[in-house]
Amino acid sequence: MQVRKILPLLGTMFLLCCSFFMEAQVLTTNQDGEKIVVYSDGSWAYFDGLDPEEQAAISESSKKREKKKKKKKKSKKGKKEKKEKKRDKTAKAKDASKKKKQQYSDAEEELARQEAIQRADWAAMEEMRTKNLKIQAGQELGVIRNELSAAYSNTDISVKDLDALDKKYKNQQVVLNNAAATHREAEEFLKKMEGMIDMKKSKRDKQLAEINQMQESDANQWASDLTDSGEAVRKTSSKKKDRKNGKSMLVSNEDLMMYPPTPPCNLAYDGVDEFTGKRRWEMPKQVFFAHTSERLKPFFKEKNHITVEGFLSGASGNGGTYYLNLNIIILSEMAQREFGVLEKASILSLKLINGNTVKLFNTKTSTGSVDKVEKLVEYRAQYMINSDNLKSLRKSEVDKARIVWGTGYEDYEVYNLDFFIDQIDCLEKNK
Repeated sequence: MQVRKILPLLGTMFLLCCSFFMEAQVLTTNQDGEKIVVYSDGSWAYFDGLDPEEQAAISESSKKREKKKKKKKKSKKGKKEKKEKKRDKTAKAKDASKKKKQQYSDAEEELARQEAIQRADWAAMEEMRTKNLKIQAGQELGVIRNELSAAYSNTDISVKDLDALDKKYKNQQVVLNNAAATHREAEEFLKKMEGMIDMKKSKRDKQLAEINQMQESDANQWASDLTDSGEAVRKTSSKKKDRKNGKSMLVSNEDLMMYPPTPPCNLAYDGVDEFTGKRRWEMPKQVFFAHTSERLKPFFKEKNHITVEGFLSGASGNGGTYYLNLNIIILSEMAQREFGVLEKASILSLKLINGNTVKLFNTKTSTGSVDKVEKLVEYRAQYMINSDNLKSLRKSEVDKARIVWGTGYEDYEVYNLDFFIDQIDCLEKNK
């Protein structure tokens, strides 16, 4: 008798877990528009690198996924209408339906409760598994991010190696997105299972039947979509750039293990300014970003056309004022003719990953100083950071920078993403 009771439970648990293992694999697109396949263990492969039969199976699976999503949207709308109709039923009809419900003994209720506890235990293990995958993906992203940041300050690295590292970084962002989405699904599923523990058997059975029907449908769908390697894939609905949607790379700040450790907080200078007589403290100089346009890469090869180094500084008085100090080094003796003067009050626009834009204004004019030995021109700029700017810059990482030159503006990709967050945090600690 016990075996007969356990067999349906095992079958139910198998159907419930089936979709999570299969949903963890994704066919998606990275920031460069390349299709990649992300597997449940965090690994990935280029779609173009798969054999034709597997590509055809994956493409067919993606089309079916899109159709299925449209059907789900329609079914949700239908369910909402049904719920509204149910609310309009009379009290008499509700009482009649209650009388028709099957009554269970205390022993049957307790047995069903124990089965619900077992399902919740499995869901908790699945939630933990997907959480570990998310943590691993986040840690790997942090390692690659540090490698990329170091590479952009390394003048000896080749453009080819830099591009390969950049592509690796973007693909890992997709891996983290997938892992985070899978973990969210596992968390929601765990809440459902835990919520069923103290339900009456009749109500629990009804909800389980709905879940089983949905999971069985998904399992049958996945069985028909399996590739030759025995793995299934699905296409994600979002085509946003991962670093910009604020949900992948910056999934949340709840788990510090997902992020690399904060660099040590050491000031480069802390003293009294001899001109103003006020305290001034400065952070060490770091490479903010580097840039070489596509048309100039063949000429500069392993060097960068533009390298921007920066640091934040603070000054006492009036509640304290912060500045962004930039040294812009351009490997061209003709830079003054190409870029012109960096005017006072000219704008530096910073596009944040969360979609917001911060505008900083230059406090002094820089015409650029020529170094004929090194054959370069260096501009020095200082941008004031007000309290509103400070709040925005410490909340989100910087994605792009736009510098307004005398001859026009130019946009640059920023790879030292934590530049402001780390430096502001350190300045505040030493305030």
